[in-house]
Amino acid sequence: MTTSTFNPRGEQRRARALLAALGVLVTLVTSAGCDGTVILDNSDPGQPDTGAITDMSSAGENSTTNTLTEDMPTPALDMRVGGDDMMSPRGDMAPPPTEDMRVDPPGEDMAPPPDMREEPEMPPEMLPCDMGFDFDPSSLRTSQVLTAHFRADVGHAYIGFDIQGPGNVIQGPTEYESGSRPFHWYSDFTVNAGGVYTVSFTRQDGENTPTIIVGSCQIRVMADGSPPPIDMPPAANCQDKVCGDDDGAGGKCSTCPMVGSCLDPPAPVGPGPGQAPWACLDNAGCNEEQGFCVVWCPFEECLYEDSGGCPQNTEGCVVPSWVTSYEQACQMCCESRFHNRPGSPGHNQYACWDSAINLCRYPGDCGKPYPQ
Repeated sequence: MTTSTFNPRGEQRRARALLAALGVLVTLVTSAGCDGTVILDNSDPGQPDTGAITDMSSAGENSTTNTLTEDMPTPALDMRVGGDDMMSPRGDMAPPPTEDMRVDPPGEDMAPPPDMREEPEMPPEMLPCDMGFDFDPSSLRTSQVLTAHFRADVGHAYIGFDIQGPGNVIQGPTEYESGSRPFHWYSDFTVNAGGVYTVSFTRQDGENTPTIIVGSCQIRVMADGSPPPIDMPPAANCQDKVCGDDDGAGGKCSTCPMVGSCLDPPAPVGPGPGQAPWACLDNAGCNEEQGFCVVWCPFEECLYEDSGGCPQNTEGCVVPSWVTSYEQACQMCCESRFHNRPGSPGHNQYACWDSAINLCRYPGDCGKPYPQ
């Protein structure tokens, strides 16, 4: 059996060590530096201040004092968040921060997912288009009546708009805006399908001549509904009508029905050198207001220097537009020519139409040989 003996001196030493430890704690609380470094001020008033930092490793009878000079830096309390140099009050002994503790700056990881990103707005498609074209409205859609406009400093005849594309095109008449240069032409149209269309402005040098493209422009039409109707003027109709008749659309017809008819037998004289014998009428002029046609008919050579002595001159015969036969038209014209030349053969007589050779001759010469 072991018996412990009370030691008064040992108890006193333990009490003094406890008081010393409490003093250190008070100093830590009251003397903390602004940067987090703990400064222990245990200098004796009677001793010079060495600026040392004191570490109390133990208390009591065997306590030792470790003096750390300023050449040996003590890690400061670094409470910065983020980065690999994060420090804790324990200095270098603190573990590195985990991924859950990091606060990274915003970057690509913060971008919205691809399906939520807005597509950049693309510039409008540039389609080829010659100068002089514009269209109304500016946004072309199938649910609207569209208007093509072409302007040029040069006037054109036998003009029109040709429109080609993926849908059916309904086109109104081409209208001309009179005035000074530039000249303007317009045409309304509709399409029943969206897509790219080519609009061409065309001209011709005359009737039944090749079509010439003056300029072209490609346009894109958006499909958004059925096309509306176009206000179309009444269609001209000259079927079975002749020069001077109304066409039913506010105009006049210009058909001379004797065009294409032929003389049988052919005449021994033609309208120009190398054109004899002459048989068929290839063209005629139409006076729409008066309703008559102007034709050329073969005639006997003039025997007098004064044209007044040539009643048979029929190079510009005016005949009614209802006449259908070229021979009939020439006979009517010839027999209306009055010969008024005193002293000349056939004075005060009309020219005659020699139907044996289809030629207009001097009065009294019909039936005689030609040439005499």
